[in-house]
Amino acid sequence: MITAVHTRRLYAFEFVHFDGAFKSESHADLRRLLDRVWLTEAPRRLRNSQVALVFGKGTAMGGRQVSYAMGRGYIELAPGQRTRDVLLHEVTHCLGFSSHGEGFVGRYFGLLERYAGVPPEVLDASRIRYFYNYME
Repeated sequence: MITAVHTRRLYAFEFVHFDGAFKSESHADLRRLLDRVWLTEAPRRLRNSQVALVFGKGTAMGGRQVSYAMGRGYIELAPGQRTRDVLLHEVTHCLGFSSHGEGFVGRYFGLLERYAGVPPEVLDASRIRYFYNYME
């Protein structure tokens, strides 16, 4: 139950703050970003591995196609979601955070600040508004 609450709150945060805020980017640009993030952020033992980045159809969820990550090695970005923020969300899953709990939010917000230029004050205020008292 708590994980479902985390997920709903995270998706609400993303919808409010990012819906239309990031432009679609080319596969080459997102691949370069993914490689830079992975080289810097992945555990040392995984840095030599490469995460597959696919521009595909995504997976069905709630009546629409959404992007997803599988394990530590595969990200599929759905049409309309080939943006920096969505890539960073999926990279956070590849870094080992399978659910949207406190660890995920902390790591994701750090990536958003470092690689997408989201101001820390927006993230700090959002953490309080969307997540305070809802984390495990």
